[in-house]
Amino acid sequence: MWRGRPFGDFADDEPFRLEAIRLEELRLAMVETGIAAEIALGHENLVTGRLEGLVQEHPFRERFWQLLILALALGGRRVEALRSCSDLRRVLGELWLEPGPTVRRIEEAILAEDRDLRSSLDLLGNGDTLAPA
Repeated sequence: MWRGRPFGDFADDEPFRLEAIRLEELRLAMVETGIAAEIALGHENLVTGRLEGLVQEHPFRERFWQLLILALALGGRRVEALRSCSDLRRVLGELWLEPGPTVRRIEEAILAEDRDLRSSLDLLGNGDTLAPA
């Protein structure tokens, strides 16, 4: 069970800082994997609210955006999924960045009205690959 920041009030002190960052990154990676597993099991409607909060809390963490866009699309909310693609472009555009290839492929699949979106994506992987069609 995870509670609060690693090392609490000491997280910003020199001896603990790097380990606190490492542990937080590990936690976020596990959250991503857990949500991807929920989507793979067909529970996309159960995780969209959580993902909406996570993209607000971590707006530059693209994997959360990928999972949100995918969950919305798989849940039949394609217009909202495309709006989230636009929101991600706007957020990353503030840093002169563009969404990665996975978001672009998901967006293309949504626009092409791919009915088999779930099976064409590597849901449990790192999100950077599509399975062969």
